[in-house]
Amino acid sequence: MTNHPVEMFNYHIWANQTILGRIMPDAFQKSIPLNMSILDSVDEYANIFAQLSEQYKEWLQNQTDLEQTILLDNPFAGIRQTRLSEIVLHAVNHGTYHRGNISTMLRQLGHASTMNDYSLFWYQVPAKAI
Repeated sequence: MTNHPVEMFNYHIWANQTILGRIMPDAFQKSIPLNMSILDSVDEYANIFAQLSEQYKEWLQNQTDLEQTILLDNPFAGIRQTRLSEIVLHAVNHGTYHRGNISTMLRQLGHASTMNDYSLFWYQVPAKAI
């Protein structure tokens, strides 16, 4: 049985790696003035993202119940009970927003973006039981 929040997180990792792979060195250089915190290369961002992805994968593998609720205290929206699965889906959805921003910036810099839709993920990454 597919664990949909985990599958969506796997998509999130794939899509971020896809968009990071599209950022050309010259596009990266042109975007430096727009950043507050800057690493030296796209590869550094990709490596840090890979490390963070592994930490999240490990956390997901160690969860016995993603439908477990926790008390979430958001300083902007307030307090509510939230399932861990909802938080995973939110992180993936929010990543889509940022990948869209990056695609727009690439186009503004004269570069093509890359397809990173969830439906392409289905065909690019073999399905496996989790």
